[in-house]
Amino acid sequence: MAGQDATPYRGPVAINLEGIEEELVDLPPGGKRGLRQEKDGFEDVLAELAEALPVHGAAAGISSDAYARVLEATETLKKIREARALIDKLAEVLDGSEAKHEHDRENELSVIVDIIKSTAKRKDPSIAAAFEKTLKYSSRIADKAAQTRRRKAEMMASSASSTEPASGPVEIDGNRASA
Repeated sequence: MAGQDATPYRGPVAINLEGIEEELVDLPPGGKRGLRQEKDGFEDVLAELAEALPVHGAAAGISSDAYARVLEATETLKKIREARALIDKLAEVLDGSEAKHEHDRENELSVIVDIIKSTAKRKDPSIAAAFEKTLKYSSRIADKAAQTRRRKAEMMASSASSTEPASGPVEIDGNRASA
């Protein structure tokens, strides 16, 4: 049954972004377009730079400041990605929790509607008037399905009547016969 395999979430429920708040930016819509991204093999490049720069960096004209900025950005990215992983998990948990609790609420509402209908049928038909919006809300999906079935039946009937053969003689296997 839907939602029955849900388990309580036991992970972190708070994310602390202190320490990286100065690094956070809010890009406008489309602001990521044109930005460079990490490619496969970055870890190998980082290892190579750590080994080669102390020996060949000065000869290549690479300042220690440039390398320090690469290391600093790498560390900042690590912190951002750790926070992002937690936030993504929390977003997933919130999405699932919302869906489950909405489902549970709608099930409980169905129980209430069944009681209203039963009471109206067995004891007091006027009771349905007091719960008109609740009953209408509960039947929306069924009403929409019925409307769709009705529309499809009308379309089938319409297409069937437009494809009926014309009256008059019909040729079957080279012989004329009347319809």
